[in-house]
Amino acid sequence: MERGQPGRRRSTGAPTVCLSMIVRDEAHVIAETLAVVAPHIDHWVVVDTGSADDTVDVVRSFFAERGTPGEVHERPWRDFGTNRTEALELAAGRCDYTWVIDADDLVVGDFDLSGLEADAYSVRYGTDFVFWRTQIFRSALPWRYEGVLHEYPVCDLPDVRIDRLEGDYHLVWRTIGGRSQVTDKFERDVKVLTAAHEAAPDDPRTVFYLAQSHRDAGNVAEALAFYRRRVELGGWAEEVYVARLEAARCLLRSDAPWLEAQAELLAAWSFRPHRAEALHDLARHHREAREWALGHLFATRGLELPVPDDDLFVDASVHLWRLLDEASICAYYLGRHHESIDMCRRLLAGEDLPAGERPRVEANLRFALEAVRDGGVEHRADLVRRMVDVAAETVAGTRPPSDVTLTITAGRRRELLETTIDSFLACCDDVDVIGRWICIDEGSTSADREALAERYPFIDFIWKGAADFGHARSLNLLRDLVDTTYWLHLEDDWQFLVRERYVERARAILDADPSIGQVLFNRAYAETIEDRSLVGGVVERSAAGSYWRQEHLEGDDLEAFIGDLPAGGRTNAWWPHYSLRPALLRTATVKALGPYDESGGHMEREFALRYVDAGLRTAAFDEITCMHIGPLTSERGPQRRPNAYDLAGSSQFTPAERGPRSPVGSLAGLDLRVLNLDRRPDRLTAFDASFRAVAGDEFIDRVRRIPAVDGADLVMTDEIRHLFRDNDHGFRRAIIGCALSHIGIWRKVVESGRPTVVFEDDARPVAGVADRLEALLAEVSSLDPAPGVVLLGIQVYDEEAERRSLPVDRAFQVVGLDPDQYLGGTHGYLITPFGAGTLLALVERQGVQHGIDWFIRDHADRVHAARIRPHLVVAELAMPGRSGDSDIQHDFEVL
Repeated sequence: MERGQPGRRRSTGAPTVCLSMIVRDEAHVIAETLAVVAPHIDHWVVVDTGSADDTVDVVRSFFAERGTPGEVHERPWRDFGTNRTEALELAAGRCDYTWVIDADDLVVGDFDLSGLEADAYSVRYGTDFVFWRTQIFRSALPWRYEGVLHEYPVCDLPDVRIDRLEGDYHLVWRTIGGRSQVTDKFERDVKVLTAAHEAAPDDPRTVFYLAQSHRDAGNVAEALAFYRRRVELGGWAEEVYVARLEAARCLLRSDAPWLEAQAELLAAWSFRPHRAEALHDLARHHREAREWALGHLFATRGLELPVPDDDLFVDASVHLWRLLDEASICAYYLGRHHESIDMCRRLLAGEDLPAGERPRVEANLRFALEAVRDGGVEHRADLVRRMVDVAAETVAGTRPPSDVTLTITAGRRRELLETTIDSFLACCDDVDVIGRWICIDEGSTSADREALAERYPFIDFIWKGAADFGHARSLNLLRDLVDTTYWLHLEDDWQFLVRERYVERARAILDADPSIGQVLFNRAYAETIEDRSLVGGVVERSAAGSYWRQEHLEGDDLEAFIGDLPAGGRTNAWWPHYSLRPALLRTATVKALGPYDESGGHMEREFALRYVDAGLRTAAFDEITCMHIGPLTSERGPQRRPNAYDLAGSSQFTPAERGPRSPVGSLAGLDLRVLNLDRRPDRLTAFDASFRAVAGDEFIDRVRRIPAVDGADLVMTDEIRHLFRDNDHGFRRAIIGCALSHIGIWRKVVESGRPTVVFEDDARPVAGVADRLEALLAEVSSLDPAPGVVLLGIQVYDEEAERRSLPVDRAFQVVGLDPDQYLGGTHGYLITPFGAGTLLALVERQGVQHGIDWFIRDHADRVHAARIRPHLVVAELAMPGRSGDSDIQHDFEVL
């Protein structure tokens, strides 16, 4: 043991702090903890209880380099309460306060000890799963620890003041120290706590942590018994609540009837109704059981509760995102699609949703948006009357003057125009702030004009004649009419899907940055729901909230950007900011650029270039709020539907400017994976040899083996039972193992954001596979919509029909997946992050009822599934129980 000089009060007047630690075999982790602790301490006392590694040397060396005084003591191990008390006593008098921390904990954020004045302080652990521990003590007081395990501090003096150390920080409890390195940690804890329980059978804390240790060791029945015993003992309400909650969860993990578990969950919530974990468990159960109304009921009740201020094991994630997630799913299945959209948007706009959950929630949002899209648009007379009243009040002067004018260019497409107006009325929650509506129409029939004027009496319709022909002319007429500060412009072929305060939100973005001349209602100039994946631009954060801002690229910069996109990626970075898609504009800023060019050229692009030259930029909501229901800019060929430019007799784009740009595919941008069972090295060897011979060493050396899930090792769990609910194979273990293998890879694709080619180890390549795969990527990159899954080879029902349909004028072709010809096969396929995310969301929502290849078949439309003809890879068709080397088709064992 060596002693340094006790820490002295700092010159700032802040109290001094001494570190107190008990350690054993922590050399692998302790330096990281000391590094975050060191700035906050003046002295240190470390008690080593028998390290076999160089923990003590690491500690001494660390503090010697920093010149911080302190001492190491060596003491035999007894138990946590005894040894922590001894460490506190050794630190007593060294500083004003003693800070106890484990050797593997970390501090994150602004941890400020300068204002300490209470007798002790509890510190916050965690962000999602939150609990508070008393770990900072006034060293002049006689503190001690009680308990052989899960010890707690005690001071026998009266009126001891224990405060929380508030602030923007948290500690991380990592459980990677020496005690956590043993494989039987929880079994050891059970043994220690059982002995303590026998000595003091009515000690509530011992009973509680004995239940916790049995739970962590997998002893569900024993854990349940001790949780119930802890409830009987009463006492600290927070611990009783957690015991009730965990008792219910033990019942859920056992074969107990649901009503018994439900009663425990309801009892837990009733006992502490400001905590929502039990409500979340109820909501999750009912959602998994497809009892949508009950799931929605419990989830929305939980959403009414703020994050509680309790000390013990608060699952903040329940309040911050899990309940909202449950409610959004139930709302969708209840047909409350707008509510589901709102909830998914809240999840995605916040900072609490884990990154790994975002693709699934984005897919859920897409499902809800599609449901609103496909549900049609209602013409609501009540909204029309409301707008008539607003117009009348504005004219009469009984309503404050509006600073917003809405304009629409239209012509010859009455049905689309009605959808645009009706959907905007239903979705714009601050539509009342619009003082004037102007629709300029070109070419509609007299009957349509009469019907429109009657349907929307609050709109000023301008019926253009032949002298005012042309889209640019329409815009210039509107430009002369708009005299308000803000100008909200729509074309006549958009359907709004999202309820939002469009004017207020867009105006805040305009007001925050004078260089922004317009705020689009869709990010990245998107036209469709699927365009959420368009790449480019940046997300800005300001007092107005977060928003997307265009980054316009040209020349080499654009080509380099496109070259870096993943296969199938698309971008609108080539477009120079200004757009006629739905947006709010700053009127004076746009008018200052002069009129639109009526000479017959590409007037939108010409105006956009003037806009950029003036130093103006375009921003947008960082989401999709509306969709283009007219012809898309990406539509080509003589079958393309006429858009507003065509109907006005002008050209919108040159051939090189049609739609989002995509990169030329490259094998370098792909991950290559092969699934192989650990017990089948022979199949991996054969796979390697066949690809090495045909595709070459460079190709096969990039293929990474992924251990497949072996059905023979699986046991039935609640998760498997739920995931494969209502299946058609009776829980055959091999089919489930195969499915879990592919699902695991899909998760990796989402996490990495990289397209991936997945092989099974029975796949065999055709000649030229590498070159054809390279060409395939280029082909896929040009498709719109880009396929989320491309099968590189399949088993077909009709081989003769397959031969007749092969291309005769090209090496291969990419075609949509025909379910009627698809017998099965996932022995080789390309999957993108979009495809993987969508499939994972469908797995979560609907479960997997068939083999994983037929799961892709069932949802081909959702992921724009395609296949290549002729096949790039082939596999022997194994007939169940009869032919072929298959670990799936010949295994009929069930879980």
